[in-house]
Amino acid sequence: MNAAFITANAAFSLPSWMPTRPTVEVVNWKDAALTTPSYALIHIPVSLPNTFQGMNVGNSKRGTKYLGILEVSCWVSQFDDTSNVPNQNWLMQLRTMADFVQHWALSTKVLVIQDYAANPDTPSATEYKINFGDIAPLVHQPDSQNPALIRKRILLDYWFTYRVT
Repeated sequence: MNAAFITANAAFSLPSWMPTRPTVEVVNWKDAALTTPSYALIHIPVSLPNTFQGMNVGNSKRGTKYLGILEVSCWVSQFDDTSNVPNQNWLMQLRTMADFVQHWALSTKVLVIQDYAANPDTPSATEYKINFGDIAPLVHQPDSQNPALIRKRILLDYWFTYRVT
């Protein structure tokens, strides 16, 4: 899913008020340097009870459903990083980035995921139908440590059924 987001971001046509392409940082719960504009991706796993009787998912296959929340943080700065002059376009940049995230989630139907469940030693690239549910954009707010940084969080819940036999 991260790779699909990064690929879509690289293919996105930049408007004039976005002088640089937003970078993408996949966060593994560590501190990382922040450049703006940028996206930060965090996957929040959600555990589900077995949703299929006997784990039978059809076609003589066994499996289960995976549910997660993808938190996408859009970061912009109210000041130019290099010249320290006010960034007059920060709100347009933030809105463009948030619109891109929502468009990506609504248009993404199938992703290639490394299937570790079938064979952990040599995972195979398997297409899964990804179902995005709610898209919850939250109100943007300044960072508590650096008020010049503005963050907009978008929560995307997603699920897919994976088959293990």
